[in-house]
Amino acid sequence: MDLIIGGLFQGKTKYINDTYDLNVQESKYFSKYENDEVVVLLNCHLLETDLDEYVASLGHEKKIIASTSVVGASIVPIEYSEREFRDFVGTQNKKLVSLSDNVYRVWNGLVEQIKGE
Repeated sequence: MDLIIGGLFQGKTKYINDTYDLNVQESKYFSKYENDEVVVLLNCHLLETDLDEYVASLGHEKKIIASTSVVGASIVPIEYSEREFRDFVGTQNKKLVSLSDNVYRVWNGLVEQIKGE
C-alpha cells in the first residue's frame, strides 16, 4: 500500500492523480475510488473501523493507495472531544503507516518520501 499524508488541501489528491494517472475528486470525507488496477482511499483517518481488517478485505489483486490528514501538528485543542479526535487520528495514522510499503508526505504541494524505496 502507498500512503500519502499531509494537511488538509495540501495537494495529496493532486499528487495521487498525477502520480498514478487517475482522476480522483478532492473530498473532505472518507471516499473510495476503484478501477481495474487500483483502489484509492481518501481521508482514511476518518474510518472508524479496524484498519488491519479493512485493508485485508480489499485483497491483494489491486494496488492500494490511501491518503490521510495530519491533525496533531498544531495547537492542542481546548475541547476534550477535539483532543480525543486528534488522538484517534494519530492512532489511525500510525496504523496506516505500519500497513504501508511507501509513505509520502505532501505539504504545500511538495512531496517527500518518508518510508520505502
